[in-house]
Amino acid sequence: METFEPGIKSPYVMHLFSEGERGMKCLSCSKVMTIAEWKDRKKCFCKSTDVVAAVACSSVPIRLQTRNTAFT
Repeated sequence: METFEPGIKSPYVMHLFSEGERGMKCLSCSKVMTIAEWKDRKKCFCKSTDVVAAVACSSVPIRLQTRNTAFT
């Protein structure tokens, strides 16, 4: 299943997606629409019908590791 960042808005009804919500992500333009929007229109805002199910989830923060070196 594809993922997308929470906080984006759907193109038709401007629904604001929150963490864990599911939607349909366009593979052509990467816009995400609600499942209801997809069922109603059967195409993306860009006119593509190439979509997949997706879930809103935040990317995992990367922990940076530094090495403490002394200058001599």
